[in-house]
Amino acid sequence: MVLSDLLQIKEKELAGRKKIVLRCCMAASCISSNSQGVKDSLERAVAEAGLQNEVEIRSVGCMRLCCEGPLVQADPQNALYVKVTAENAPSIIAVLKGGQAEAVQTDPNSAFFKSSFALFSPTAASWTRNASKAISRGTVTRDCIRR
Repeated sequence: MVLSDLLQIKEKELAGRKKIVLRCCMAASCISSNSQGVKDSLERAVAEAGLQNEVEIRSVGCMRLCCEGPLVQADPQNALYVKVTAENAPSIIAVLKGGQAEAVQTDPNSAFFKSSFALFSPTAASWTRNASKAISRGTVTRDCIRR
């Protein structure tokens, strides 16, 4: 295999991707809050809207905001929906067609996400120190920090 072969594979893969990706958190905390029901509801709404060729619903791991789950992130819109339910999940699909979301949207570029990556360092001592700093700054609450 040479570089031109790899570039052809890349182009083929990129051409086959869907325009919109909805990432549904399927980590333990979100699963316990019925994220599977949310994902199923999103998939039904995509089918009902006839958007199967444009929208991919993808299961993902922890999105680091467990206290606000289930979480759904929409790309390329860079929208993050929190406390999504199976009942209001279809409204996220409605937004793609110009509608209004019933699900609560938050800012994925908020201070929580910027500081949360600093929380998860390799050592427990560093993790505790960074978590304490984030709580004292008011960036996150104790409910949002889970190890």
